[in-house]
Amino acid sequence: MKTWTREIGAAARKDPRTYAIIGAAMEVHKHLGCGFLEPVYQEALTVELSERSVPYRREVELPVFYKKEETQDDVSCRFYLFRFRDR
Repeated sequence: MKTWTREIGAAARKDPRTYAIIGAAMEVHKHLGCGFLEPVYQEALTVELSERSVPYRREVELPVFYKKEETQDDVSCRFYLFRFRDR
């Protein structure tokens, strides 16, 4: 068990953003379990991300690029975390 704990600590130090995101999602699942519709989990995740001071935006349209060329279509992203750039 101690090895597993050390590995998690090392992972958190190596990639703290991913660790924070996955931790938030697992906390939501721990409290809500399964069986709710997606909007319930999304709302709970916004609370958890805020509590963890993880910067996010919801329902963001992102451009799609193909070989450095922007396509005419955007992709809808439910949560956009950490990296913001205005178009």
